Amino acid sequence: MTAPLKHTILAVSDDVSRMLDSCRAPDAVGKVDFIISCGDLPFDYLELLMSCFNTTMYFVLGNHDGEGFCRENGRVDYQPDGGESIDGRAMEAQGILLAGLGGSIRHGLTMKNQYTEAEMWRRVLRLTPQLLTNQARYGRRLDILVTHSPARGIHESEDPAHRGFTAFRWLLEWAKPRWMLHGHSQFIRPPTALQTHAGATDVTYVPPYRVLHWEAQTVAKETAAPNFLFSRKRIRQ
Repeated sequence: MTAPLKHTILAVSDDVSRMLDSCRAPDAVGKVDFIISCGDLPFDYLELLMSCFNTTMYFVLGNHDGEGFCRENGRVDYQPDGGESIDGRAMEAQGILLAGLGGSIRHGLTMKNQYTEAEMWRRVLRLTPQLLTNQARYGRRLDILVTHSPARGIHESEDPAHRGFTAFRWLLEWAKPRWMLHGHSQFIRPPTALQTHAGATDVTYVPPYRVLHWEAQTVAKETAAPNFLFSRKRIRQ
């Protein structure tokens, strides 16, 4: 019998939390195995989190990240130092299958990190061969889908800039990840449920951060899909 795979994951997005904005954060949150960023956060904040928690980060970028991050010395960066981008990629991280799709629906003059529905459909379809490889290798296509924007009809805002992608709804139905993590939406009044169950997937609105607890039975090639225990809590500022 294989021992269960257990991880604590810190997910962050959109808003800087006062709780995390110092190296006292691990005292409040506890040890985490890795960090996931859903985008639109200052890069020096993300770099601070990696340093203070002494762990790696997997990230996608948001639409505002397309403008670049101007550092104190005047240098403009377009991704944080350290961490690993999973935008448009599928990968295994400590036994968990991740895939990411950054950016938002196109709504402004800038073209960076903004996509039409057709463009996002193409990005989703380019990702599918990697997920089929996961199916052959691990017996499942995806564990966690990380996006900046929401899926159409789930946690989206009413204004055009914060509408979700229809392509994401198809991806949830086809790949059946256990979790989807996203940010971007701007709620005047947050909905009662910031976690929503959509088919096989628990969809979580991350901002400003969430501490997620993952437990799964590891699987080898051509074995049955794992059993999952999902528990999570949001620590407010």
